Amino acid sequence: MKMSMEKVNGSAAKMNENSEKEEKNMEKVNGSAVKVNENSDKKEKVMKNEAIIDDRTEETKAKTRKMNKKGGDKGKKQAKKNKKPVESTKKSKKGVNDMTHKEKLIKVLEDTAKKEKDLEIRILNDRASTPSTFRLMRGNEIIITIRKTDVVAYRPRSFFAKTLINSAPVYKVMLKGVEGFTHFTHFKLHILPETLEKVVKKAITSKKTEKEWKKECKAVNKSVLKKDGVVKKSGKLTVADIKRQQAKLKKELAALKSAETKLTKTKTKKKAAKKSSNVIAKVAETVA
Repeated sequence: MKMSMEKVNGSAAKMNENSEKEEKNMEKVNGSAVKVNENSDKKEKVMKNEAIIDDRTEETKAKTRKMNKKGGDKGKKQAKKNKKPVESTKKSKKGVNDMTHKEKLIKVLEDTAKKEKDLEIRILNDRASTPSTFRLMRGNEIIITIRKTDVVAYRPRSFFAKTLINSAPVYKVMLKGVEGFTHFTHFKLHILPETLEKVVKKAITSKKTEKEWKKECKAVNKSVLKKDGVVKKSGKLTVADIKRQQAKLKKELAALKSAETKLTKTKTKKKAAKKSSNVIAKVAETVA
């Protein structure tokens, strides 16, 4: 009984201790609540004071907004600058559908050059170092050229089948009313890749050189224009001819000058001889 009573008394003492602790904790909570209330009161007072002091005009408010906006933009710009671009590891491959029309035409030449061992592709750049002219060549002879605005086959129109020429966008180059470059076939750039493939297939069968085709077609180009049965030369050739004529005339002039000096010398010699003979004749008369 004594032991049980002691246990009861011990548990009661513990209960009292716990209740005392709870009271202390409650006091702390109440104290913090009081502090919170005090702070809120202070904030209200400050807000009231600020409301009284805030006498800003619309102009000053606008300036403040502007300054805040600038600061925000700067922050955004800086974040953009600091942000590193993510490099993609995937390599984009161009399919046939993604290629431009000119690229499809170039591919026709490239495929032909791969199949034929004696053919090759040569690329010429423009002034901006951009590839602009693509040539299918056999040695030093050009077969097909893809330029910025057209496609040229270094074969006459009569070399190709009529059905092919009629289905292709062919045009003529006129030089002062006369068709020039008849040893070439000019196609517009919008020629279909399938049509160009047929043109190339036929063009590579000929082994004739450009000079041979030119001679056979009696072609007229920019250097020599035939009009009204008279051969007229272009400006470049005319300048070259004038230079040659000037050199020839200089030689002729030099020859004439030398001949004239010789002539004057002979004349002076004759005059001197005549004078001397006259003097001798007079002396002889006086002596006689």
